[in-house]
Amino acid sequence: MEQFVRDTKIATIYEGTNHIQAMDFVMRKILKDGGKTLQALSKEIMNSVSALDETKFKKEKDLFNKVLLSAQGIVQQISGYAKNNQYNLILQNCSDFLQFASQLVMGWRLLEAAVLADSKLEGASADDQKYYRTKVTDFRVYCSHFLIHNLSTAKTITEFSEDVTSLEI
Repeated sequence: MEQFVRDTKIATIYEGTNHIQAMDFVMRKILKDGGKTLQALSKEIMNSVSALDETKFKKEKDLFNKVLLSAQGIVQQISGYAKNNQYNLILQNCSDFLQFASQLVMGWRLLEAAVLADSKLEGASADDQKYYRTKVTDFRVYCSHFLIHNLSTAKTITEFSEDVTSLEI
């Protein structure tokens, strides 16, 4: 029972830390340099996506292109809020954008692993082929079950532009 009580308390601390990290990510890591670092990362991801074989990964490539386009929309939206000193609008979207960015980067890393595994399939032993196929499957499952959520998250961030602190309760 003591362990449950301790775990419950630490969960509240972690949750607060997640939001602080999200604010730091957006305010200091993205807005501070005008999004240059994020743009550089986006270019790396775009290069990986553009190199995807459309005969093998068409669905995933299309999804990544949509997610990358929506990422640009989010950054433009947040940058616009910053220019207009609408910090409440930035802060209310930080956690969603951190989640968006983490899912995008995770998908990208799985993409890289899937492409490498796919290139090694031919001529590999049966056990190695089984392992390599799991890498491709992991990528496909991640895209269809997790990365796809980025599209709705982006829509939430870019289309809900009311300051929640000004809403009546």
